[in-house]
Amino acid sequence: MTEGVLPDPRVSAAAVSVVIPAHHADEGFRACLASVASCRPPAGEVIVVVDGEAPGCTALAAAAGARVLVTNGGEGPAVARNRGAREAAGAVVLFLDADVVAPSDLMDRVAAAFDQDPRLDGHLRFLRRRSRGPGVVSVFRNLLHHHVHQTSQPEASSFWSGCGALRTSVLGASGGFDERYARPSVEDIELGSRLVRAGRRIRLDRSLQVKHLKRWSLWGMVVTDVRDRALPWTELILAERRLPRDLNLRPGHRVSTAAALTLVAGLVAIPFWPLLGLLLAAPALVALLAANVPFYRRLVTLRGPAFLVAAIPLHGLHYLCGALGFGAGLARHALSAGRPFPSREADHVAASAGPEPFPGARIETAELAPARIAGEP
Repeated sequence: MTEGVLPDPRVSAAAVSVVIPAHHADEGFRACLASVASCRPPAGEVIVVVDGEAPGCTALAAAAGARVLVTNGGEGPAVARNRGAREAAGAVVLFLDADVVAPSDLMDRVAAAFDQDPRLDGHLRFLRRRSRGPGVVSVFRNLLHHHVHQTSQPEASSFWSGCGALRTSVLGASGGFDERYARPSVEDIELGSRLVRAGRRIRLDRSLQVKHLKRWSLWGMVVTDVRDRALPWTELILAERRLPRDLNLRPGHRVSTAAALTLVAGLVAIPFWPLLGLLLAAPALVALLAANVPFYRRLVTLRGPAFLVAAIPLHGLHYLCGALGFGAGLARHALSAGRPFPSREADHVAASAGPEPFPGARIETAELAPARIAGEP
């Protein structure tokens, strides 16, 4: 027997509560609201949580028939999602980012997933290959995200709040998203990891895809990869003393990171020590290309050879940012702890302590299917 939350009874689309954190009344938010409103059958309710005073968001959401909640502002999406989830009346909470466009049968498919598998606790949607974001960087990032999820394990070891659903009872018992993440970061990964460690099952569904309208700039990509992803994810890994083997942490990605670092070192060395530089750079480039043949082949198929030429440097930069964030995370973790690595006892406390359960959360004893994380020993 595992301490947890009893599965909810039969789930229909009317039992799905959609929660959308919002801050900007832009084209993406309009498209998101329109897509949710066009779902058939519709969701039981749509809750938009506006981050602070944003009259445009409030007006758009109200006009779309959504229930609008407003936070104090500047508190981040973790707070917004928890606020919406606490108010949700449905048996399932479906989180959508404000720049995600849902297919018309999304609510029906989400409800069916939970209804057909009473032991399923979480359900993730999959990104389409194409987005409306203009420019090479936006297209590359969307295709990269698509590829990472397409090749990930169906039994997920994390959660994606861009389009992901959880049983309301399970979410409430877990305490929801960690609100110490005051900006968009790895708060969804942390929640998913915490749920899986508690024996919960989260499944990635590739059969139905959503469209992400996020626009990327080169600088925004660098900042996001270093500050908002690699650095906090490294700290999370160190606190949990558990290195996942899925998403961006699979062995192939680790090889690619080492190859990108070696390639840069070789290129820097060429003006001073040409032979040494070439001996470093050439094998590193071959290793980077070899480790990512499926992804690069897909890029050529979808966008052509010219796009691949532009994408390879962006891909290398992505891995370099990950390495930089990893190093920064190690350094910050060591400095904050006052020693290279904390004790296992301290790590256990850090990894096991989560947010308090939502008020009124139903916590009982239930027999749950064991979590299956492919690739773990």
